[in-house]
Amino acid sequence: MKGERTPVYGLAMSSQKNVDRVVLVTGCSTGIGRSCVEAFLLAGCKTIATARNVSTLQDLERRGAQVAQLDVTNDEHRRKVVGDILQRHGRLDVLVNNAGYPEYGPFEEIDLDRWRAQFETNVFGLVAMSQLVVPAMRAHKSGRIINISSIGGIVTLPLGSAYHASKWAVEALSDVARFELKPFGIDVVVIEPGVVLTNFEQPAQKGLALDSDSPYASLAAKFSVLLNRSYAKKTFNSISPDTLAAVVVKAATARRPRARYIAPVSAKTLAFMRPLIPDRLFDAILRTQIR
Repeated sequence: MKGERTPVYGLAMSSQKNVDRVVLVTGCSTGIGRSCVEAFLLAGCKTIATARNVSTLQDLERRGAQVAQLDVTNDEHRRKVVGDILQRHGRLDVLVNNAGYPEYGPFEEIDLDRWRAQFETNVFGLVAMSQLVVPAMRAHKSGRIINISSIGGIVTLPLGSAYHASKWAVEALSDVARFELKPFGIDVVVIEPGVVLTNFEQPAQKGLALDSDSPYASLAAKFSVLLNRSYAKKTFNSISPDTLAAVVVKAATARRPRARYIAPVSAKTLAFMRPLIPDRLFDAILRTQIR
């Protein structure tokens, strides 16, 4: 029927065993977060969708999601959302830390306020949300924290110093938390997407719109073209947010989840190859692509 979504990874078939699973997803107004909510609902989970502007979630609410306002940089928002979930459901089984954005621009020209804002959302907001849910998960001796990182937490590109630094931080803190929380029955999983066909390039482009007198204007203009081309259409090197959402649900519901999930295949190849390529050679390869 028109409007029905095709089940992926057997989510619809597994819905019965997920009916008691309570899932909180951050950053659901668009893109990956929105697709994750749809996929968790399809899997039969009790799903809480959050965004800074709750009006963007009305259609998800009509489809069965619980919705709440959440700016992950706002401590009052964070505590209220988690407190309300625990009061209503008595537990929280899965936290998907998806909220984030890309701050792009030349390393020399990104002022410290932009650096702080990038880390407040991509890192400190993620840490604070995780710290709030851990006590309840520990009390139930089970839980799963899924951190949406990026292939950019493994491989860096020019003009993305703030964004890449934030994602490398997510990679490191996730590794530590995974070890520390495992004895309490809590799994920490990292999702490392490559190119996902969302509006990722739009906020990134803001930092690439440089004045003509900037010494990095030419580099930014060339990189902007490459970025637009990468997100223009579906290719072997990209995936839809629905496809990535299926990976997230798989990570959330697997009996023994992997520590990391990378998608698409091209991102897996890049992650495997990067440590094998000398840094100077990698820089030279990048220069052939940005011209």
